[in-house]
Amino acid sequence: MTTAAIPPASSSKLLDDCVREGRQGEVLPRAEDRCRACGSPELFAIRCRGDHRVLRCRPCGFLTIKTGIDEERLDDVYQDYLPTDPAEIASWEREQRPVIGRALKELARLAPGRRLLEIGAGFGFFLEAARTAGFEVDGLEPSASGRRHAREQFGLELRATPLADSAVADASLDVVCAFYVIEHLADPRAFLHEVARVLAPGGLVLVRWPHTTPLARCLDALRIRHDLYHAPWHLSDFTPETAQRLLEQTGFERVATRTLGGSAAGGRLGSLVSRGAAVVSDALERLSRGRFHLPGVSKTTWGFRRPAVFDPV
Repeated sequence: MTTAAIPPASSSKLLDDCVREGRQGEVLPRAEDRCRACGSPELFAIRCRGDHRVLRCRPCGFLTIKTGIDEERLDDVYQDYLPTDPAEIASWEREQRPVIGRALKELARLAPGRRLLEIGAGFGFFLEAARTAGFEVDGLEPSASGRRHAREQFGLELRATPLADSAVADASLDVVCAFYVIEHLADPRAFLHEVARVLAPGGLVLVRWPHTTPLARCLDALRIRHDLYHAPWHLSDFTPETAQRLLEQTGFERVATRTLGGSAAGGRLGSLVSRGAAVVSDALERLSRGRFHLPGVSKTTWGFRRPAVFDPV
């Protein structure tokens, strides 16, 4: 499970180059900008801080983030993304335990089989818990420190290759999970097509993502500095509607979004806010039968691989 909260020391130049305060307002997109979901050039800016621009697609509503980072180098950058300090690793495990527990409860209800792959497996915390719960687990993780920890602490042999290059056979898996991964990808549509390829018909994808923009816009309006987009690493921001549409267009059905708890992040106050907001969001979803969600709280979206062969959209 890859954290979106701890940038590597080697990325300091990229972070320095991403101005976190400054000019605001409507900005014309650059000629090369395209929506990461539908490919449309019809974008308009809802946030601008130097090179960090959040662009909304007029046709589909998807939020594409441009940061100035060289997206061709993402695989190289993430090789050393995770920390190596044992105290930081232990802190991340404590933070994510609530989310891991809720995800496994949902998998116990939804999962069509036992063969599970986690993409962006981080330090192996989720895979170890899933293995204990009876799943046959495999994992992909670009960070060397994450792979090393998973091997030394849990005996998990994670692979560094992206899914498209990992030689995972077609229709060979029952479950694919990706926690806080999809917002880091330059092409989330292509990623979901690959997930659909490796899942057996009826197989389950479970994706967790931060719902950042509503809270970020409130803080921006109050002129409160923040790094909720984890600049320059987040390249998309999802909503329940855009997440559902993207999954349905890439081969999934019975798509649903729920909060499924909050992480214990940011010290006592941060944990209280995160968990409290998640409780409210969970309750709102339960009462509305999934029609309403609390903005600004991380969400989990799942869907089942359509049985029929589909043509990519």
